[in-house]
Amino acid sequence: GLGVTHIRPTFFAEMFPIFNGGNIAGEGKIYFPYGNGKHAPIASEDIARVVVGILKDPEPHNGKVYKLMGPKAMTIDEMAKVIGEVLGKPVEYVDIPNEHWQKALGDYGLDPFLIQHLSHMADDHKNGYFDGVTDVVRKVGGNEPQSFEYFIRGNIGAFKKAA
Repeated sequence: GLGVTHIRPTFFAEMFPIFNGGNIAGEGKIYFPYGNGKHAPIASEDIARVVVGILKDPEPHNGKVYKLMGPKAMTIDEMAKVIGEVLGKPVEYVDIPNEHWQKALGDYGLDPFLIQHLSHMADDHKNGYFDGVTDVVRKVGGNEPQSFEYFIRGNIGAFKKAA
């Protein structure tokens, strides 16, 4: 009898400043094990808009599953170019083995369950699972999702301090 709505954000835009902000600032490099797969990163603000839209009027969303994506699917190479343009310096994507990613996440102090999740997410990314866009943010959240460039500009400080 409990109404449930599942939201499935595919890739948080915040992954860039959290896991690579210092690398971008210090080396001009992004390290992820995502190969050439594409995804449309979504900002947490857009996810929150969808949640608020659901909470304001839950009935039409009961039983639904929403895949949340940003407005444009891009490779990490393409995102590195956007970050470089915003920062005014070259930024390069370095595709690392998933095992190195897992070790780095462990060194970062993350919970083993989260490391496993992020590792599987990397495999899904490589296999094209996150490629595409949806209109959920606009339809349920009431606004267009912010572009990756807009997100980077709004968080530019995170890419200017070396960790």
